[in-house]
Amino acid sequence: MRLVLLFPFTILYSIICRIRNLLYDLGLIRSNSYKLPVISIGNLSTGGTGKSPHTEYLISLLSAQHKVCTLSRGYGRKSSGFRIANAQDTFAELGDEPLQYYRKFPDITVAVDEKRARGILEILKSRPETSLVILDDAYQHRSVKPGFNILISTWQDPFTRDYILPSGNLREPRKSANRADAIIISKVDKEVSAQHKELLKADIKRYSDAPVFCSRIIYTDLRSLSDREKIVGSQELSKMHVLLLSGIANADPLLKHIKTISKSVTELKYGDHKHYGKSEIAELHQIFNNIDDTNKLIVTTEKDAMRLLHPAILSDIRSLPIYFQEIKIEIENKTQFDKMIVDYVKKASGNR
Repeated sequence: MRLVLLFPFTILYSIICRIRNLLYDLGLIRSNSYKLPVISIGNLSTGGTGKSPHTEYLISLLSAQHKVCTLSRGYGRKSSGFRIANAQDTFAELGDEPLQYYRKFPDITVAVDEKRARGILEILKSRPETSLVILDDAYQHRSVKPGFNILISTWQDPFTRDYILPSGNLREPRKSANRADAIIISKVDKEVSAQHKELLKADIKRYSDAPVFCSRIIYTDLRSLSDREKIVGSQELSKMHVLLLSGIANADPLLKHIKTISKSVTELKYGDHKHYGKSEIAELHQIFNNIDDTNKLIVTTEKDAMRLLHPAILSDIRSLPIYFQEIKIEIENKTQFDKMIVDYVKKASGNR
């Protein structure tokens, strides 16, 4: 019934998307190209596909040989316009994802701008040594024509089985996948068979000729928010009751992981990019104190950790044993994927 009621709005939104894309495809609305390599990472859905760890994968792959700059919208920040990250910034100035990049990769430039085309020009003016730009969540930003477009879609909710908003979660039609130069099926469980992966790849091929890769999440260290050198191991966690705090689009994979390695789990879940204030921290204290177990701790995501580090609430969380789960991604056919990216960057760098 819900799909039937929303279908007229889906048709209207779909028509608007198709007209917009057609205007860009015909050149009636300008897309800006650049003389340096520009890689875009994005998705067709509204979020939760795992763009951030894939962005970090590219940074790790390319930053040793190139002057890398990431450019994001900075979703959830209170500032606006163009900004380059500095040591005094919090998530309020940058957004949680750019702040995460800045803290993990201090040798690269991290910038935010809701207008990506303007942002790239500002980067080239303020940081002329930049030799490579990685656009985070920019698949729908047609004002920029990236040299290499990476589209990410999850194994659990692939775009091939989804519908356009508001009936589903797609921001534009499935056939928009044809703009991708590579497609990654993310969050593939280890136990998924090769046959099932090939079936989904074949389904994707109905919309795009781009090579399709699979990636999975690797859970690494569980680090203390107050002391990054302090780590809880899986053996210790197996004896603990975990309060899982999350404010991201899809925390289900982390919840599944924590359930397998801890004694028990209580979940406190908020919406994506949640701004934590004193009322939320008070609720966190109350739920944690009500857990009838002396051996307990709080686990959150790395993105949530960026928001919890805001000076306005630091004193309120100091007494809580909060740990954040670090993750990375593992790409199947890594050699082929890496070569494709490195070859593009090498070729595009020759245009400068």
